[in-house]
Formats: sequence, structure tokens, C-alpha cells
Amino acid sequence: MTTDPAGTGPTRDVVVLVGESVYDLSLSSRWLALALLGCGCNQLLGVHEFDKVDARVDLDAPSSGRCDPNKPFSTPTPIESSSINTAHTDIATDLSDDELTLYLTANTQQNSYLHMFQVMRVTPTSPWGARQEIYMPVPDDNTLSFGVSPSGLLAVSVSDRSANQTDLYVQTRANVVAAFGAPTSITTINQAGTGEATPRLTRAGTTLYLDSDRTGSGGGRDLWRSSYVSGGFTAPEPVSELNTAVDETGALLTSDELTLYFVRGGDIFKATRGDAGAAFSIIEPVTELNTSLYEGPGALSPDGCHIYINRLSGIGPFDIFYAERPL
Repeated sequence: MTTDPAGTGPTRDVVVLVGESVYDLSLSSRWLALALLGCGCNQLLGVHEFDKVDARVDLDAPSSGRCDPNKPFSTPTPIESSSINTAHTDIATDLSDDELTLYLTANTQQNSYLHMFQVMRVTPTSPWGARQEIYMPVPDDNTLSFGVSPSGLLAVSVSDRSANQTDLYVQTRANVVAAFGAPTSITTINQAGTGEATPRLTRAGTTLYLDSDRTGSGGGRDLWRSSYVSGGFTAPEPVSELNTAVDETGALLTSDELTLYFVRGGDIFKATRGDAGAAFSIIEPVTELNTSLYEGPGALSPDGCHIYINRLSGIGPFDIFYAERPL
């Protein structure tokens, strides 16, 4: 069994929906589109890491006071850093709890494979530093998206390396500036003939959200969740109250698990509920984040004040935008 050396539990990741006909990036555009939908036992290494909660995070804590959580986000603007947005594809996938590390997948030349990167800064208001590649696959393959645990030492990634379908994998590393090691398939989640994507774990580590094109829900790609029970993940069940005949992808939960951001038809929506164990009820578009372009949530600060979104834009094929809620 592989465990997170810091034992601080899982986090989430998310990407943007784009159809193959919208932007043809022949790094295998079908699988890039899956990566951008909504733009980790003996076969499941790392699973026991997920039942460990980061004691530094109070899941029921109120807003930090940096913003009014009931006010809309500001108009998203592209991050003005050449280490984040380039002339190629750049996709935010996660943010560390201290907001000092932004994780992303990107290619370094047009039509090349997507790889895992991180960008760090000294304080939450400092300029972003240089981009660092944190997994160098041999042979080369696509890492379409990934999320990182609060310790920064474990990643749950998505790749099309297996039989030309997207599957979920677990990877670990020794420290926060090292590269991640070889991926191990999450076989209790992966299913032959289907594409799994955008894994996000609740901070309690008891539930995994993902999207999949497997049958059994609204049709197309839908949101699913799996429970972590007795050292393994159960078979995914659909989040039926959110799934429709339109694609729903890229679930991203707030720390209290009462609000879920996701992508429906190329726009960002949110669903809310009064209790973490209840079904989501109120579903509405996040209009201030949406345009006529494709976009989806990439990462959210722990207090919900800052959001990073991925958008098909004119800077590069996909770029990372930032918005915040006011006081």
C-alpha cells in the first residue's frame, strides 16, 4: 500500500468542457476534450491515504472574512503571468490550501502531450514564480488533469494511457518540489469501454466525485460519486439530481460540501444543499463567470473567496482566469 507521507488527505481537481469540433488540438483531441469536460488493496495503491483528514482544516469553519460568500464573483480576468498562461494549452487543476501553489496541465508546443506542472509563490499576493514540471512520463503520454492532496505529496490523475480511454490513477512523491512517481490504476473505479475524468475527493476523504460516460444516468457524460468504505472505493453511483441529457462534468465542492460547482453545456453552474448528507436542490448558472465561450471551474480557495476558471480564449487554446468575491 502506498500512503501520503504527510497523511493529510485528498483534495480535488476540475477542467473545462470543449467539444472536438470546437477546437481541434490533435494531441488526440477526443481525449483532450474529455480532459476539458467541465473546461486516486492491491490494485488501488494510495487508497488508504484518503481516510486521513488534514487537521489544519476546519470543514465547518465560517468564511475567512476576506469576502461576502453571498456576493457574486468579479468578472474573470486572465492571470498575467507567462509561467501560467502561454500561447499553448494551460488548464488549472488545483490550488494548495495556503494558495501558494497552483497546479496545472499544459503542453509546451502546439499539439504536444499535456504534462503536469506546478507554479509557486511566496505569499498569496506575490507574483507567480517559474513553472516546474512535476511528472515526466516515459514513454510520453497525456496527463489530462490531476488533483493534489493538501500535503502536496499525493496526486489523483487522469490519463488516456490505457487502451485509448481515460482512467484514474494515484501518484505520490517525496516532497513538494519533487516529481511524482509512476501512476497506479484505480481499478475499482475504472471501467473498460468508458472514460472516467475529473476526480475530486471531499476533504473528509469519504466520497469521490467524478464524471463518466458510462451508462445508467442522464445520458452523455454525467456526475458520479463513490464512497470510501473498508479500504476501498465502492462502485460509482450517479448524482441523479444533477444529471440531464446534457453533459454534466467537472464537479468541484466547497470545503463544507454544501455547494458544488460543475459544468453543464459549456457553462459553470452551481448546486447547493442545506446538509452535506442531503441531495443537491437549488441549481443555477454562475452567470458572472460565464460567456459565449467554453469555461469551467479549475480551483477554489478554501474559504470560497477566490476561483480559478479555465476558458477557451484568444491568448492560448485554453487559459486560466481568476475571479474573487468582494467584501
